[in-house]
Amino acid sequence: MKKLLFSVCVIITVSALGYVGNLRWFQCKYCAIIVRKSSYPVRTECPNKEGERHYWKNLGEVGEIYYKCDSCGTVLQTKSKPLSGICIKQDGNYHKWKREYRDFN
Repeated sequence: MKKLLFSVCVIITVSALGYVGNLRWFQCKYCAIIVRKSSYPVRTECPNKEGERHYWKNLGEVGEIYYKCDSCGTVLQTKSKPLSGICIKQDGNYHKWKREYRDFN
């Protein structure tokens, strides 16, 4: 019983640190919604583009480094600097990612 409790604790700790396998951040180029999934999300109808489906762009792998867009304030945790994606504050232009340092002590 103790071994099982220890295993659960380790899994929770590892997940809390962001080590979650191959999860990636995806953003729709039409509506700018961002989702976290292990594969490309389903291309359902996009509410921002009548008659069109979401068009997903892979922004990067989920990780432990924080990046924030200077324009819209979106924050992602990735393994490296996210790829560009559509920024809602930049009138269709790209995010301006900057590394954000956080102190949790």
